[in-house]
Amino acid sequence: MIHFPRLFERAWGSDRLYPQALDDWCPYRAYLQKFCGRNGALLRPGPDAYRLCMEQEINLKSQWLSRRSVVSPDEIRLSDDIHRCALNLILSDGGEGSSIAMIAAACVAKETELIIERLGCDPGLLDPEESPHESTRVRELALNCMQGPHQDCSDADLLVRKAALLGITIEAGLMAQDLRDKYYDCNKSYQNRLIRRFGLEVVTQNFDGCTIAPSAHDDFRYAFVAKLVEDAEEKRRRDELVDSNDPASQEASGV
Repeated sequence: MIHFPRLFERAWGSDRLYPQALDDWCPYRAYLQKFCGRNGALLRPGPDAYRLCMEQEINLKSQWLSRRSVVSPDEIRLSDDIHRCALNLILSDGGEGSSIAMIAAACVAKETELIIERLGCDPGLLDPEESPHESTRVRELALNCMQGPHQDCSDADLLVRKAALLGITIEAGLMAQDLRDKYYDCNKSYQNRLIRRFGLEVVTQNFDGCTIAPSAHDDFRYAFVAKLVEDAEEKRRRDELVDSNDPASQEASGV
């Protein structure tokens, strides 16, 4: 569907990452560039991204203590590593760092916010299909991107990683807001889950703009794309029906 921009825009928009197979790279690259340009500007730039990252880790540890949560040593170590890395990035090079490091820091901060919301929410609002370890994996991979280095990454690989981290960040923000609003929808949760898993998948692979290993979620993604096409076609039929019943459109067509 990425080949049909008008249909794609109506069905999906540009505010959330679209999980597309990377073997159709040229049109998808153009989409990812637009997606990063549109959504990257929404993140806190430079040192603010790292400071927010540190603040959220402090908040998370405070929540663990106040709720007397049972936390594994690995989780505590990961939180310490994130805090230390963010501090080092602030202290080095005036806190600017690389663009992917800033996006990764924003991703960690938003994922930590989601964890905090989950700690205090009604269990009935949580997606039963969502793995409790997924947030840990997001934070670990984003920390790796914060630490770098990225000099050996191709331009295509960097673009895919930035877009994936941005996509995960956006989904975490939507999920956290739903928990605050005490809202749960299984279809929306399915989209959240698919986009996040797609993002996690591509962050872990090296992509040179030509080839990438087959996706573990291709079957889910193709079903997802088919549903988007179906929804877009249904919306088109509804619009045509409304237009056919509109007196102004009938007059314009001479009916």
